Amino acid sequence: MAEQQGKTPQKMGKDGDRGQSGSADSTAQARLEVGRFLRRSREAQRLTQNAVSEMTRSGPWPISRAGISAIERGENFPGLGAMLALQRVLRVDLDALIDRARISTRGSSAIDTQTQQNDAALEKRAS
Repeated sequence: MAEQQGKTPQKMGKDGDRGQSGSADSTAQARLEVGRFLRRSREAQRLTQNAVSEMTRSGPWPISRAGISAIERGENFPGLGAMLALQRVLRVDLDALIDRARISTRGSSAIDTQTQQNDAALEKRAS
């Protein structure tokens, strides 16, 4: 219908936005940063995605291995229940998890600095 009126239909982004690339880019970046943070946290504890999935089943918010994989790849942003389940299993600070999403919207230099600080903390905890 839009083509009949001489307009090109806009593609809908992964987050349901239309044509708001700045917002979509920052949302995608937030998903990627949260996913990377959770993956590094899991790997620092030498846990597999299957193990984390099994561990979440003992709580009120179970997450499948495929769900964990999608979050770590930045395809899905974890909802509150998933954040709480992963926080419990991976023993990550929920504020750090939320800050990871917030920092990703500020620019790459803030991300790099925070990533270095978080990586150092994870390595220290894993030792």
